[in-house]
Amino acid sequence: MKKALNFEKKSSYRLKLSITDSGGWRNRPLIVETWITITVTDQNDAPTCKNSKKGELDEELAIGEVVIADLGGEDVDAITANQFSGFKFNTPKAGSNGLTSADGDFTMAEVGGKWVFKTAKKLDFETLDTDSDGEYKKKYEIYAIDAQNVKSNIMKVTIEVNDVNEIPVNFVDYTIHVDE
Repeated sequence: MKKALNFEKKSSYRLKLSITDSGGWRNRPLIVETWITITVTDQNDAPTCKNSKKGELDEELAIGEVVIADLGGEDVDAITANQFSGFKFNTPKAGSNGLTSADGDFTMAEVGGKWVFKTAKKLDFETLDTDSDGEYKKKYEIYAIDAQNVKSNIMKVTIEVNDVNEIPVNFVDYTIHVDE
């Protein structure tokens, strides 16, 4: 064969096989023909996902708000038992079935047929460790899985948390007395 066969593109091939002899002393070749069918057996192909995704959110965003609306993920498998089934964190929070980040800040879930990345708690910019530019970016690694738990490539997810101008909380009413 010149190339590998792919079940998802074509599951069987029908070929005509001909055998011809030399023709013997009369130099009249005899031909026998038959048809053969080659059936391609499906192998579970790993799902795939993009190498990276970015999201952005304002601090104090409500719990459960979507930060990335579609993580993507796909699987070429034709057999349902081998198809894409979701995403997991490479380093998940213990007991979360792989759907919550180790720090507990984000979760992933299927919403309306798409996998989304959403907040699991409110993030306060002033309490986060910012980088030298005064920005705060959270980085995670996730992967797609299929129904047989075959893993995809790793997707690097970067979430930037924006500082929001907040009303001062320690503002106290003062009375000032001034002499005339």
